Amino acid sequence: MKMTIELSKKGLPCMWEQGGAYSNTGDSMIIGDAFGNPEKAIYIRGKGHLSCGEHALIPLRKGDTIVTVSQWRHDFTINIYKIVDCNLEEKFANLELVNSFSCGEWDKDLDRIYKEIVEVAKDKATYYHCRNAMYIKED
Repeated sequence: MKMTIELSKKGLPCMWEQGGAYSNTGDSMIIGDAFGNPEKAIYIRGKGHLSCGEHALIPLRKGDTIVTVSQWRHDFTINIYKIVDCNLEEKFANLELVNSFSCGEWDKDLDRIYKEIVEVAKDKATYYHCRNAMYIKED
């Protein structure tokens, strides 16, 4: 699978932690390291339109984890991806699907290293009008 990336001013491949919920729906994207741990953001938005938007710009490395969540009235669809590589010229990352959840069950047992990042992604997708980053490494 391919996913669009951004380039930082220094040319680093990046993605935004983003998302939030509306009345009955919500979605989120959370980025972690290869073990699902928080990453350090190079930029955190504090002004402008923040509700359910882009909150923290995270640099990417091969092997990093990306979790996407969509929900409708707490019925979740969750995908866990690993970054295979990034194409800087065309601004996309090649991703490999590691695990997915839909219709109330995982396609295979969830590895415990992803438990925390998945819970944060679900929280962000259900947080009404989320305006802040939820899964970044603090200094």
